Amino acid sequence: MIFASDLDRTLIYSRSSAECHLNNSTLVEYYDNKPNSYIENSVLKDLMEFSEKNLFIPVTTRTVDQYKRISLFQEKIKPKFAIVANGAVLLIDGKRSQEWDEIILAEHHNYKKKKKELIQFILFNIEKKCIINLKEAEEYFLYLILNVEYINDDKITKVSKWAENKEWIVSQQGRKIYFIPRYINKRAPLQYLKEKQNICGEIFASGDSILDYPLIKYADFSIVPLHGEIICYDSTLNKTSERGIKSSVEIMKKVNEYSKKIN
Repeated sequence: MIFASDLDRTLIYSRSSAECHLNNSTLVEYYDNKPNSYIENSVLKDLMEFSEKNLFIPVTTRTVDQYKRISLFQEKIKPKFAIVANGAVLLIDGKRSQEWDEIILAEHHNYKKKKKELIQFILFNIEKKCIINLKEAEEYFLYLILNVEYINDDKITKVSKWAENKEWIVSQQGRKIYFIPRYINKRAPLQYLKEKQNICGEIFASGDSILDYPLIKYADFSIVPLHGEIICYDSTLNKTSERGIKSSVEIMKKVNEYSKKIN
């Protein structure tokens, strides 16, 4: 069995979102020498046990460097495969797959032109005071960090609809808005692994955002956190009864139940 899961706000949670549950959680990431992300203790235990007999594949929008900050996947659990940068990068035994890099680059030839066009549209339609930063993730996609005090929903909607019509996937997660080319998604590298690397087994998937939707729909079974943005996109998805870090406990319970059912 394969458990392919998003990380942030699915299996791991920021200090602020896990605040009420820190006594039952383990610190798994420092950022700027400060505690940043946590995993619930029972989830950590279950995930470690699952990984001993099955295949766990982290699937994240984090860049390679951001993913490697998570000590859990460098020390306690060392996944054979990891899908990062929303699917633009595939790590095999911690190293980039050159073959997957070539597949992405073959699709990526028009990116710089489309990126310039998108940036111009964003800056023309959203006032500077609304924007804290506009960043690029490893030359694969863009994300906008907004000043929540000045967010104008109408202008954000206008930019999002324009970008979607130009073949960008748009996902707003709190004060961040991601703009990702449609060919970069979390399903494609998983499909590649199954077809080219002879990875067998049914897929159980989980994730909280619209960016996880291609992965969720590709899986044999899935469940999404009740707090997830993805539920607004498709209300028919299986979802947890709990929100926040408690939803991760429920997710792992379902993973174990599904594993026992098919094994």
